[in-house]
Amino acid sequence: MDGCAGIFATIPLLLFGIILNQFHFYVCIQKLKSLTRMSVLFIFGMDFRPITVGISALLFAIAAGIGEEMFFRAIVQEEMSKLTSEPIGVCVSVLLFGLVHALTPTYAILASLAGGYFSWLYIVSGHSIIVPAITHSIYDWIIFMHIHYEVTKGSGLS
Repeated sequence: MDGCAGIFATIPLLLFGIILNQFHFYVCIQKLKSLTRMSVLFIFGMDFRPITVGISALLFAIAAGIGEEMFFRAIVQEEMSKLTSEPIGVCVSVLLFGLVHALTPTYAILASLAGGYFSWLYIVSGHSIIVPAITHSIYDWIIFMHIHYEVTKGSGLS
């Protein structure tokens, strides 16, 4: 059941990304998109290789999803919540999540919003790390694959 919840919980993140993509005319969004594209090119290369990149991106996304959710939700959020209160535990984990992802100020804010969503999923799933880890992993994998296609077959770096 947690697996299905994790899969379906990816939908709001993807919808938010689609909406955010409509604001490409803002300089902060353009810079973020450019950095993200360059990162994907650096990690996965310049050639369109959907199978190789798909498998690599999936493994990378699973490692990031599980690792980050274990650290930020199951360790930081849980321990800070025990020491203080659950709202403070959530705030600390969300802020740290944003700081770790601070490629740009915009990305730090967006990552903090995603971290807040992952924290909420963690709480409503009864403190199961499975739901936010699956959601995080699937989201990352879809984004990696979309950007890989975009930079190798689609619109390129411009």
